[in-house]
Amino acid sequence: VPVKITGDMLYTNAPCTNTNYGDEFVGWHVLLDGDNSTFFHSEYNNVDSSDGLEHYIRVDLGRGNEISRFSLSYMTRPSFAYAASPTTIVVEGSNSADGDYTVIATLTDLPTTDATTYQSDILTNGKAYRYIRYRVTATGTGELAYGHPFFAIDELAMTRCDLEPL
Repeated sequence: VPVKITGDMLYTNAPCTNTNYGDEFVGWHVLLDGDNSTFFHSEYNNVDSSDGLEHYIRVDLGRGNEISRFSLSYMTRPSFAYAASPTTIVVEGSNSADGDYTVIATLTDLPTTDATTYQSDILTNGKAYRYIRYRVTATGTGELAYGHPFFAIDELAMTRCDLEPL
């Protein structure tokens, strides 16, 4: 079952502030608009993230919508994908936005070719979480002075997988 992600469900600790190339973060619609020419990317101006962690996107599923089994999909940046495509994402869950997060899975060897759709296997650790955080720990390139790689993705989606396999 697709999880309908909306802009008010999303948060990042490192929105892009660069206005030189029109890259400044203007809203979450770029991840949700079905337009492969738009994309989200995190800060790359040698500015640390708001909390000192690697750059991430957090999804707030809302009270009563906790999820324990799901898959992730996104598309790599439509041009220059190698420069900022995640190669490792740590998927984490919590029931408090600013609380402790538990690692659900570490996704590695992710695609870095232009406009490639990635679909994860089912992700679970047996617990249900309201907040799912996608923390990017490595990219094709894009390492900042603070040691946090910036990243770019397009068309973020999640699918709820409630049933256990037979």
